[in-house]
Amino acid sequence: MSPPAGEPGRRPTIKIVAWDDSQLCQLTPPKLSAMSHDVFGFGAEVARRLLTVLKGGTPATGPVATPVLTPRESTAPPARTT
Repeated sequence: MSPPAGEPGRRPTIKIVAWDDSQLCQLTPPKLSAMSHDVFGFGAEVARRLLTVLKGGTPATGPVATPVLTPRESTAPPARTT
């Protein structure tokens, strides 16, 4: 008996976490767990620090926002089959 359609490609993706959350992460089977980033906030902070440097100042140092894990099916336990 042959495996169900898509099974050979599904097995290697059971424990995948995408680095950047996108709509594709929610649409692909299995739905991919992903790291969510505040892209706009990160860009704004980079711009502030760059403007400080361009004005001859010393940019602030410190941490940026921490990415957040959005767990989905790709990191869930396998579904039980009967």
